[in-house]
Amino acid sequence: MKPFRLGVVLSGAAGAVLLQAAAIAQATWSAAAIAPAGTGWPQLCFAAAEGRILATCRRDPMPELETWERDATGWFRRQPAQAPSARSSYVLVYDSARRVAVVFGGVSALGSVLGDTWEWNGIDWLQRTTPVAPAPRYSAAAAFDRARGRLVLHGGALLADQWEWDGAVWSPVALATPNPGRRSGALMTYDAARNTLVLFGGFDGTNLAPPRQDTWEYAGSSWSLRPTPSPPPRLLGAAMSYDEHGGRTVLVGGRDVGTPQSPINTDAWLWDGAQWQQQPALVNPGLRSGPGFAYDAAARRFVLHGHAATTDTWELDPATWSWSRAGYTASRSLLALAANDFAGHTLVTSFYETLRWDHGSRSWQDVTTPTRPNPTSGAMAYDVARQQAVLFNPAGETWIWDDVGATWQQRMPLHSPPPTQFAAMAYDIARGRTVLYGGVISSGVTGDLFEWDGLDWTPVLATGPGARLGAAMAYDLGSGTIAMFGGVRSFSTTAFENDVWDWNGSAWSQRSMVGPQPTGRYSAALLADGSRVRMFGGQVLPTVSGGMSEELWELQGSSWVQLPSSPLACRGPIAALDPTAGELALFGGIVNAPTGSSATPGVWIFGLPRARVTPYGAGCTGSGTARALAATGLPTTGNASFALTVPAASNELAAFALGLAARRVDLFGDCSLLVDTPTIAAMAGSPAGTASLAMPIPAGNTFLGLAILVQAAVLDPVGANVSLSGGLELGLGR
Repeated sequence: MKPFRLGVVLSGAAGAVLLQAAAIAQATWSAAAIAPAGTGWPQLCFAAAEGRILATCRRDPMPELETWERDATGWFRRQPAQAPSARSSYVLVYDSARRVAVVFGGVSALGSVLGDTWEWNGIDWLQRTTPVAPAPRYSAAAAFDRARGRLVLHGGALLADQWEWDGAVWSPVALATPNPGRRSGALMTYDAARNTLVLFGGFDGTNLAPPRQDTWEYAGSSWSLRPTPSPPPRLLGAAMSYDEHGGRTVLVGGRDVGTPQSPINTDAWLWDGAQWQQQPALVNPGLRSGPGFAYDAAARRFVLHGHAATTDTWELDPATWSWSRAGYTASRSLLALAANDFAGHTLVTSFYETLRWDHGSRSWQDVTTPTRPNPTSGAMAYDVARQQAVLFNPAGETWIWDDVGATWQQRMPLHSPPPTQFAAMAYDIARGRTVLYGGVISSGVTGDLFEWDGLDWTPVLATGPGARLGAAMAYDLGSGTIAMFGGVRSFSTTAFENDVWDWNGSAWSQRSMVGPQPTGRYSAALLADGSRVRMFGGQVLPTVSGGMSEELWELQGSSWVQLPSSPLACRGPIAALDPTAGELALFGGIVNAPTGSSATPGVWIFGLPRARVTPYGAGCTGSGTARALAATGLPTTGNASFALTVPAASNELAAFALGLAARRVDLFGDCSLLVDTPTIAAMAGSPAGTASLAMPIPAGNTFLGLAILVQAAVLDPVGANVSLSGGLELGLGR
């Protein structure tokens, strides 16, 4: 089998430009593909052509909706060229006739009500502009009517009108009486077994009235109110989808606001077209308000994701009506603290939760315990020798996180610093001491220094940087000292510090800096992993809102070196450096967001690109049989055995299309070409039933970060049958 050379794909002007950019490969920022933002109004639907769950979500302060897909391996993020602007209370509906997902309306981050229409074709978003369209609205009910091939939109923002979208134009629908009338926050889905739309609940605008609990059905021409002697309660924040295999509409989540107690709805409710059936579950996701919820027809399970306060993913098996938690990620970033254990993990704790981030697998572990400290405005560092995180909070409490036992323990030392806010803390590797400096105490801003030896705090008298709050500290292995940077001397001053000081265990000394330097700031992060010290973020301008930095600098002796800025400008960054992965991970912080001060949690990585294989688009059987394109291993630099395979018998011919960009071009039936301007490599099938394309990945950094798009087609020359696979995006990396 003759190997395929990357140089073939990189021919032409576009390839030359990419190759030149790749030749100067360096560390860059990228969003880690963990999960959609569960606190960012996630919307879910099942993309039938791809056989995957599609999700969109808002992640403050990012300007656009994120696009995610989920298959049997988990969530992965898509990176379209454009996307709808960030919004909440919008509709996401999958149009199975045209193999697109549709987003309409919602409320922008600044509070504007939107009325735009967007379509996702499996590769990119396209805004659809029509001369006639529904008025801007939010909290509308919508579903796709498969029998008539139209998206049906009803109400929203207490409107009573109804519209239909056929992929080309919006058309208003003249409704006969009776009909649901004014509705906001109603739920709607399509019952495929009975070819009818099902609508439940929502607000009707009556003065201070709770949500309704009525059930309506629409068969394409008129609405009918269904008698329901035992309906679900008056729910706020519930979600609804249709069980394709069981033939039932399923409603979950929300809170019963029709009673004074306002209990949480932890049951599933099933509608079979005649009656609602309550289905309790002992194990359940708990309170869910406005989660994303859809039926995954490929996995035959419902998928629930997110909530106003959490970002986990649950699956509901309709065969047993049992829930299982399928994934978790950080949900709250406000004033959280992070500490790196120098062994590939970072501990992140907030008022709400305690999590452990694994830098190698890029995954979260929820280690929240019932007893835990309130870290707000506190300080935390990791004691490498004792395998403990040390946290000191404004209540004057000392807490220890035991990594071995995965528990928080409050210590009662004989001596303690006074209750302190906005102090700096770092662990001195050489002396085995945790150092606490500065902050705000009852008498004002302080310059006091304390050391923790694992048992007790010791005050240390030393002159040096003076009183300040919001400084940042880290251990600098190069100088063998704890380095301190920045801060501010009072809340009222507009002069922010940018000096660097060193603490050697007995005295402070100011470091003489040369060359370009960061501007003064407070509440930045100073991060160390044993071999480097980096400074990120901070407040740089004395404005009421805003004035935060996205800059990243590296401290190299007496010089600062500026590195590429991050996507997130923030103060109080929740971040860590990891020596095993050689990466900086940023989890959140206080940001320049118009909707609030806290970033929706995410994970942004600064480092060399990692190798990845990501599916995209949909394959088709055409006149043949289904074919799945697969990769053998990952396209890591130096992987000489990397190859692509597709099922193909010995009498069949496989064609691999490779290119540098994705584009959907519909060919025939439900078949589409997914690679723009492809290079074609033909391979014969084998007696083993596969066709393989060898793609040895060169060693070195030349191709780091390069993305190659691939699709396969299989032709039976005798029967003239052809089928196309879905696409794969190959991200070359370490």
